[in-house]
Amino acid sequence: MFRGATACDWFFLGNSGDVFDCDLLARMADLKIDLSLDIYPPDQPQNDI
Repeated sequence: MFRGATACDWFFLGNSGDVFDCDLLARMADLKIDLSLDIYPPDQPQNDI
């Protein structure tokens, strides 16, 4: 049995966000496709002055 997966790499410098549409997630679930989220914050803390 084939099992599919997709990855989403997310690089950001400050607060960030997005929405994964429920219809897209439902279609992925119907196709048994996993979603992997890799979140990469900045290496150095950002100071907002």
